[in-house]
Amino acid sequence: MARLKIVAAVMAAFLSAGLLAGCGGASRSAAATQLSADASGPTVAAIAPNLAIEGGPGFTLTVSGSGFSSQSVVAIAGQNLSTQLQGNGSLQAMVPAGAIARRGQLAVTVSGASPSATLYVVPSGVVSPTNNPLVADYAFGAPIGAHVSVEFGPSAGDYPWPTLAQAIPAGGGRLNLLVAGMQANTEYHMRAVIALPDGATVYDLDHTFATGTIPAGIVPALAPSPASGSPAGGLIQTDLIPLASPIAPDVVADTQGNVVWYYADPDFAGNIQGMKRLADGNLVFEETNQLDSSLVREIDLAGDTLRQLTLTQLNSDLQSEGAGFQVAFLSHDILPLPTGHIVLIGDIYKTYTNLTCCMGQSVRVEGSALIDLNRNWVPDWTWNPFNHLDVNRIQMAGAWPDWIHGNAILYTADHDLLFSMRHQSWIVKIDYADGGGTGNVLWKLGYQGDFTLTPNDPSQWFYGQHKPTILADNGHQMTLAVWDDGNSRVMNSSGEMCGTPGAPSCYSRAVVYQINQDARTAQEIFQYTPGPFCFWGGNAEQPTNGDMEFDITTGLPEGSEIMEVTDTATPQVVWSMTIDNVPNDQTYAYRAYRIGSLYKGITWNPAP
Repeated sequence: MARLKIVAAVMAAFLSAGLLAGCGGASRSAAATQLSADASGPTVAAIAPNLAIEGGPGFTLTVSGSGFSSQSVVAIAGQNLSTQLQGNGSLQAMVPAGAIARRGQLAVTVSGASPSATLYVVPSGVVSPTNNPLVADYAFGAPIGAHVSVEFGPSAGDYPWPTLAQAIPAGGGRLNLLVAGMQANTEYHMRAVIALPDGATVYDLDHTFATGTIPAGIVPALAPSPASGSPAGGLIQTDLIPLASPIAPDVVADTQGNVVWYYADPDFAGNIQGMKRLADGNLVFEETNQLDSSLVREIDLAGDTLRQLTLTQLNSDLQSEGAGFQVAFLSHDILPLPTGHIVLIGDIYKTYTNLTCCMGQSVRVEGSALIDLNRNWVPDWTWNPFNHLDVNRIQMAGAWPDWIHGNAILYTADHDLLFSMRHQSWIVKIDYADGGGTGNVLWKLGYQGDFTLTPNDPSQWFYGQHKPTILADNGHQMTLAVWDDGNSRVMNSSGEMCGTPGAPSCYSRAVVYQINQDARTAQEIFQYTPGPFCFWGGNAEQPTNGDMEFDITTGLPEGSEIMEVTDTATPQVVWSMTIDNVPNDQTYAYRAYRIGSLYKGITWNPAP
């Protein structure tokens, strides 16, 4: 409510000065160009910038037109300015701070020239707190056509961290920009950056914002190790699963363990899974409780819900669309697509009485379906695993009747989907074609799949895997990183599984494969075995510096560990961070990602 009151005050100030109505109508451009003029004398065509901040410092104004001379003098609201001739068609004038001390529309004239141009003096932005103590709301108004971002930093004049730029909406002249990426209990400086349509840039006055305290019980202890070598920069985003608490947060921290953003929903006792950043700066994720319900939610960086889709509504829509199945719960991952659609994983059930394993018995088999939602979050395409795969194949010991256990979705260069199936120890490619595909399985990667592996050793496939990452893809050749948990690893050609009597122990590793989709060959090009058997969770990826990074969710006495190693024949650890599993905490990092910033497409270097 406080944010709404402040925004209303800013809007009222603009309206009282007549600025919003005059700053962006279709009949007036942002630079006051194409003004009619008397062809017999000097003419004024445009000024840059045509925007100034009320109470701001003096600045240089450029006036373009024709017929100017050394006697031409620029004036604002009748006050002559110090003017220099830059050429027949350009003048520069120094605007003193006193001339822009009050908001309003000021006429800019040139002696002997016509017509005049307009300089819009707008109020400085207003910074206020949000529901997240680490996020500020920056309200600012500008002419339609401008793009506004905010840059922030440790002191006035030092603003190394920019936010996403947003366009002033066509129906109004103000924006609320959320500034995120700050540590708790710290004062920051920030200012708006206004990019005008004519290419000019105007900076708002400096503002300060003091972050608050993260509520107790949200963030576990993060313990980074001393870095060696040249670790990647950026931030670490972690999807946390606390086994002893109903609140499952998503946390972003720097590599020193300082938390700079978090989200937790105290009103929903479930796990946040697959949180992804969208192009507009918002975030989307699944929140699921298998014993209760599931939902899809979009939030802004302050944690305010913008829209959500409940499981009840999703199933109603699936029935209306004739999908042929109902979802019991959503799980594991969500995939935003360049088309604006998102793809979900939904667990579904089907009962069989003629399965090879259990002839004559009634077995309720659990499978993982895919649901493609359009921009309105209505199902547009679905994939039912029972229509495309052999339900009699059981690969992972002890998993039946959870047949597939899909845990990740990836989008390929040729507009299809990769679906990671933990209990099949397969990653399958599905004919999606941006929602126009048949759903047929194009290939199966993994043990007993469609590819020949080099080296020809079944133990070198991935087993019970989590969250693969496409490192490169041109539609024919693909480089794929996988976190290989190692459950039920087949150790030799006789089919002996790890962990069984007389067989070697199970182990986990990060592995990268070079895949030739045409020849159906897979070559292992990287592997690193950190030691523990991570029996569930984890992911593998490659930071921008070319190292390999992975998340060991389970199997360590201290909890989870995120580790960065060199991409070399003998990998060396360059950085790691543990998520401490202290008594009565039991918090695990289900996944961990390296991100450039909290804004998609923007990299902060160094991180806040």
